[in-house]
Amino acid sequence: MTTSISRVPSRIAIATRGIFVPEPSSHRWIVVEDGMVAALEASEPRGAPLCDAPMGFACPGFFDSHLHLLLAGSSLAQLDLSGVRSRAEFEHAISKAHAALPPDRWLLARGWNEANFAGSAAPGQSPDASWLSAAGNRPCVAWRIDQHACVVNQPVLELLGGALDDCSESECPRRDGRPIGILREGAAWRVLIPRLPAPTTDELDRGLDHAQRVLLANGITSVGSMEYADWVDRVLLPRRDTLSPRVHVTMLDREWPVDVDDVVRRARQSTSRLRFVGCKSFADGTLGSRTAWMQAPYADSDGTTHGASRGAPLEFTADGRLAEWMALVAAAGLSPSVHAIGDAALAAVLDAADTARLGRHVLRIEHAQTVAPAGIARLARHIVSMQPLHKADDARIAQARLGLARLDRFFPFRRIADSGALLAFGSDWPIAPPNPIEAMRTAITGRTVDGDRFQPEESLTPMEALRATTLDAARSLRAHSDLGHLTPGARADITILDRDPLTCDWWNNPPRVVATIIDGTLAWQAKAASQPGSQRFAPPAPAS
Repeated sequence: MTTSISRVPSRIAIATRGIFVPEPSSHRWIVVEDGMVAALEASEPRGAPLCDAPMGFACPGFFDSHLHLLLAGSSLAQLDLSGVRSRAEFEHAISKAHAALPPDRWLLARGWNEANFAGSAAPGQSPDASWLSAAGNRPCVAWRIDQHACVVNQPVLELLGGALDDCSESECPRRDGRPIGILREGAAWRVLIPRLPAPTTDELDRGLDHAQRVLLANGITSVGSMEYADWVDRVLLPRRDTLSPRVHVTMLDREWPVDVDDVVRRARQSTSRLRFVGCKSFADGTLGSRTAWMQAPYADSDGTTHGASRGAPLEFTADGRLAEWMALVAAAGLSPSVHAIGDAALAAVLDAADTARLGRHVLRIEHAQTVAPAGIARLARHIVSMQPLHKADDARIAQARLGLARLDRFFPFRRIADSGALLAFGSDWPIAPPNPIEAMRTAITGRTVDGDRFQPEESLTPMEALRATTLDAARSLRAHSDLGHLTPGARADITILDRDPLTCDWWNNPPRVVATIIDGTLAWQAKAASQPGSQRFAPPAPAS
């Protein structure tokens, strides 16, 4: 397979079985000049050598509108617990990783999900410090799949000491007055993370290289990435001319006052491969960790007082500064973006947007995972950035968390699309895999990770899902002037599929990515692309 961009003539032709721009086109040839789409032709153009990409159905390059690129890259070196299905498997994975690590290293793990556990964990129960006992005296941290909660062992609790004393019971559950090892939201982010061993620049660079290969193998040519300033300055800016896929950065703003001038300064260094879009704040947490801010209490309990709560607002939403923050970001010419998963959080974010006087700047709402009926119409003026694979996973816990009466609030794709909101799709990687095909499959069919069908009445058409993964994702990040479509003047970023995405059987036999093209050059090609039964969506092996 090809994982690096090769040199090609300035003018080439790409033969296809069909072209989506993203509307279907009767043309079959794409003429590329200097990395841009020059023309679409019905017959073979003369005087242009052929691109050596496999022939298939050409879509605008897939655009993942929401992920965390450098975090995803660094997480690839951590112990992956996403496949464990019981406490015994969890503890075995910890023991095996502990035995393989040098004595002075922390054991960092990710991806556990109590929805996967069987037998040894009661429904809704999370791991605690005792699940990490196999790590011995080595500091050990295991992040829940959503990265809004983690479990730490006794050596880490001793290291944190009195720093946890000011954390609430919901952030740091206790038994007999002592932390049990579960840290949520502020306890994880404000107390734990500053004490974790920071990755070196070389480690971040290696992670970025690996992450880029994974993205290209999934047909992704552009990403909207949520990043912190330090990692941007250390890794992304030095590589701003060579990044592949293209990276559109939203800076994570967690402290007041917000230094928008610093973001604008970075934006002056933008290139065709690295652009700066806006700033992001968090209004609440997640459904899985029961930290999403809900209008009514959660229907289930995790055995703590936290489990009977309805979550709580975070950051600028909690301190009443969200509208002021939005206005400050918009006044600097940047795009305000707010994480809102609970229905109460979404209502508060929409209220703030109504008073912020954003002018021509449009609010980006990230996730919008639960929407009260009254909130649907209010979304029409805004961008709604959603992650279908979160629906595929959280569908397993939705009824337990929300109860039957509130299930209609869960991922209402159909009603959001019909409201007139701009719907953009992404993955939230490393929270969910960066797999646009499987994401579109969920949005089109209602398929869950268990292979069930969940609320198919909220499904989208294949064209709507394709637009949310291409043109509308680009529009959500102000990149639609030259990305997200295959019209003359656009950049020749193309994803080649092995079958027609509008007519194929998305439930049983969805399309397969066979090639990824950036600026008209072949960036990735599947192994044995023309052979039936070749492995689907396998990411390339990590660099040695």
